[in-house]
Amino acid sequence: MNTRKKNYVTARQIDGRSGIQSPHERELETIGKNKLDLFLNNPQETIKNIVETKLNGIIEDIRFNEQYTISFEYFPSVKIHILYFNYGEEEGEPTSGAELKFLFSGEKVMWVPSEDLNSFIDIALEYLEYLIISDEQIYNLSTEKTSLLKMAINQRTEPFLNLKPVHLNALAKFIGGSLEQNDISWALLKTFFPGIEVILSYEYNSRNLDVQYGGANIENINPYARNQLGIFFMNHCLRFVSVTYPAVKMPQIMKQIFSFSYLKSHSQ
Repeated sequence: MNTRKKNYVTARQIDGRSGIQSPHERELETIGKNKLDLFLNNPQETIKNIVETKLNGIIEDIRFNEQYTISFEYFPSVKIHILYFNYGEEEGEPTSGAELKFLFSGEKVMWVPSEDLNSFIDIALEYLEYLIISDEQIYNLSTEKTSLLKMAINQRTEPFLNLKPVHLNALAKFIGGSLEQNDISWALLKTFFPGIEVILSYEYNSRNLDVQYGGANIENINPYARNQLGIFFMNHCLRFVSVTYPAVKMPQIMKQIFSFSYLKSHSQ
């Protein structure tokens, strides 16, 4: 493998597996099989237009002999690549010569567990399908949080107590978002897709951490996907907190927000 190709890693490498297929690698195979028809049944130009105008992605050739690659910047220095291969019909079965493969790149990609990366891929491809078929279903925002999101927020609140105002601008840059702050609170906004925003806020006096959603297209994705985006956002913020305050003892949840390969390479 040449030097350029060494810049890309697989889910197996992120999972810290050597020669053994990981569960998350098998999960990607399932996603690829389930979404292959999207690529077989729609011309590249259609997919390119939607990906680049409505998904914040790009279509490129990363030179693995693929037809084309969809690339997303999940967070700064964390990139996801969906490679579409079509080798032509084999024995009269159109899908037998086509497949999707998945690679990852970026300076911080090994920080992120493949579970989070896989879930984002699933959300992105589901949304791509929604946009291609012009689905008009609306997923109304609820004023009540789901039990999943409530639990995720409760599990992740404590580390944010250590976050100092002086580091908030660096955090906003780390997550690729924007910051609003005053003497009593702060709020970070991250746009995952155009018109689909997650807002993470914190109030100093009440020590209340909250996740909200916004944007013109936020009701185009289902509640579970919205919750996942909110959890991804909190997780990446916690990665910043962990590396910024290494001397502070962190709760057990912090081990879950890093990949196994990262934890293994940073074990003491």
